[in-house]
Amino acid sequence: LASAFWPPLLPYRFDRSLLPRATGSRGEPSIDVLTYNVEFSGAAGAAADRVIDAITQASADIVLLQETNPAWERRLASLEYRHVHYHHPTRQLAGGCAVLSRFPLAECRAISFGDVAGSVFPALACAVDTPAGVLRVFNVHLRPPLELSG
Repeated sequence: LASAFWPPLLPYRFDRSLLPRATGSRGEPSIDVLTYNVEFSGAAGAAADRVIDAITQASADIVLLQETNPAWERRLASLEYRHVHYHHPTRQLAGGCAVLSRFPLAECRAISFGDVAGSVFPALACAVDTPAGVLRVFNVHLRPPLELSG
């Protein structure tokens, strides 16, 4: 019966060749940004290995992650991003977010939406000092389509 309502779930495999390549016009620099929801999977095991592989293969200049936690922070330390900012407002598995950048982070601040009905996750706003100038990025986790009351 459930198959009548939901399409079959297929395993996801990241392939860098599927990403569109942006090119700056008139020789201007381009910046690759990757956003990835780690779906509060544990920071160890095969699922976490696939997340790390996807981030590594993407080789993005800026990576925005949702549903991180302190265990993910430790796991991500092995990646080659010199400028990082983590926001873990709770000890919940899915409560945090992170920005990993090859460029300096001029400032980052968490934005709470606690007063917005149905809001679950905070956002993270960062100013990134890129060769093309300051780029403001917003790491946002939209409200999941779930009943949150249990």
